Amino acid sequence: ELTSLIPSLFWDHRRGDNPLEPTGGWSSSLQLQYAFPLRTDAEFLKLFVQQTHYLALGRLGVLAGSLRFGGIEPFTNLAGQDPYVPDELPSSNVFIDERFFAGGDSTQRAYRQDELGIRGETLFQSRGSTTFVPAGGNGLALANLEYRFPVFGVLGGAVFLDSGNVWAD
Repeated sequence: ELTSLIPSLFWDHRRGDNPLEPTGGWSSSLQLQYAFPLRTDAEFLKLFVQQTHYLALGRLGVLAGSLRFGGIEPFTNLAGQDPYVPDELPSSNVFIDERFFAGGDSTQRAYRQDELGIRGETLFQSRGSTTFVPAGGNGLALANLEYRFPVFGVLGGAVFLDSGNVWAD
């Protein structure tokens, strides 16, 4: 159980017939979370910023770009509470469900869901296994660029470039 204040701002200037697939405009979001030790020992400050732009190219389609940044600064020590994360890593001082994760259809499409990261820092090998378990991190940077184009009727295609990572600190 976590007690926190989460003020956020969202500016939406997207245009188009379908709000799920804008054809122009931009959106910006800013979220700041302060978790304080009321019912738990956790205390941290978390910032997440996202900027997205859509450029209409007429009958040629839409060019969409997005930048996302996040950071967490823990103020307390939660050592020994997460079996996958060594106590000396900064992300061990933030509950796993509050850490940043990336990978998957909406962040970094070259990786499976939540599996983007650095082995030994945000991805840890399970005992007796060859697979890595994502543990998340306190730092996030993602950039996405996508060209969406019509093919035939309602059928469309997309070419994209994704970049970024999740860091322990």
